[in-house]
Amino acid sequence: MSGEYQTIEKKSLQLVVGKKANFDEIAQKCVGMANARGGHVHIGIENDEDLPSASQKISDPLLESIHKRIPQITHNVNIAPTKVSTENGGEYVDLEVFLYKLIYTASSRLFYPVSRQFQVESAPGQAEFVGGA
Repeated sequence: MSGEYQTIEKKSLQLVVGKKANFDEIAQKCVGMANARGGHVHIGIENDEDLPSASQKISDPLLESIHKRIPQITHNVNIAPTKVSTENGGEYVDLEVFLYKLIYTASSRLFYPVSRQFQVESAPGQAEFVGGA
């Protein structure tokens, strides 16, 4: 596994743990993937890395937290978080996102992939681009 693709995104574990947790960023990726063709968010692998840190461990309560939080801030996003152990002994969350048609965040924003960015529509005809490589 190397790099990021439209159906695989890598995100820092810091987005889902601690006081600076930002589930909104994960939710946006999930909504965009579900609206495209589904995919996987690998939480716990940094963008420039292929594996998590060898000392990184994923707790069951963290998996439960992700599984509960993403549906709370999205509509109709079906996910399945699982813990993956790698050859270096580290662990990460493989957050599988299933394909769905036109899914919005709880704030009524639609995200869908356009090249390496996500296009966002808050209302018909009002589009903006977010994210990027």
